[in-house]
Amino acid sequence: MPDQEMRAALGATLNKLMDEDERILLVNADLAGALGTSAVIKAHPDRCYDVGIQEANMTSFAAGLASSGYIPFIASFTAFTSRRACDQLMVSVAFAKQPVKVIGGDPGVSAQINGGTHMSFEDVAIMRSMAGFKVVEPADPHSMEVLLPQIAADPAPVYIRSFRKKRHNIYPEHPDLKLGRAEIVREGTDVSLIASGVELLEAMKAAEILDKEGVHAEVIDVHTVKPLDTETILASVGRTGAAVTCDNASVVGGLGDAVSEVVSEAHPVPITRIGVHDRVGQVGPLDFLLDEYHLSAPWIAKAARKVLAAK
Repeated sequence: MPDQEMRAALGATLNKLMDEDERILLVNADLAGALGTSAVIKAHPDRCYDVGIQEANMTSFAAGLASSGYIPFIASFTAFTSRRACDQLMVSVAFAKQPVKVIGGDPGVSAQINGGTHMSFEDVAIMRSMAGFKVVEPADPHSMEVLLPQIAADPAPVYIRSFRKKRHNIYPEHPDLKLGRAEIVREGTDVSLIASGVELLEAMKAAEILDKEGVHAEVIDVHTVKPLDTETILASVGRTGAAVTCDNASVVGGLGDAVSEVVSEAHPVPITRIGVHDRVGQVGPLDFLLDEYHLSAPWIAKAARKVLAAK
């Protein structure tokens, strides 16, 4: 299958889920077109709601629906689902243990021309810190199609970082992915490249760069950032003896911190974190931003050389 937009995979999968389960509802905050849910609204007008640009209200509204037995998905950009609705997520969803599924579109630098106000580098840290929340970031359309039904069926609240535009398919159709289980997408012996979301493709490219230098990198897709698959990660660093985490988010509280916490406690190895270091966002195309924030494949390869030298 040719590459497709992530939001198209999101919308089509959500539509199918709503066909199969009448408890599933969709609540938008005036961004149906941007997030790919317009077709869902057309197919299920009686089970879709648009509250306007009111993310906090949207979150509490969805929590009320969840308390009545429904499975609501709410959707907006990451900056608004995490930062603007933070207190409602904590009190109405996490504290109340309601199974609200939160779709955050345009994570990190993927906000591109929407610029710094829409680039929430801190959303992973916010959502990881909330009790009971799971944090998931599919890397391509095929993983979105497989993970979303599992998210809908999970009784926990879930935060979904969802890239919107076209993304290269890393996985074949219908991959054997499980919520909460990291996936080794490339085996290696010298260094572990541990990535999520858009960074998985960059890690794969970095592995190809390193392979030409005689370095065999293992690449792991951590699509479920919380709860972290510690078993797979520790087994990998045990084999390779070094690691680089690759995260399209702040290094403070992101995937890099999650992995570093586990590795430092259970199996210390040289490790460095690719991510955003104490910066805010800016306008630009994706390739420029990936390089500007040192998230691109050459920067990952450089970081790998650093930890290899420390082994």
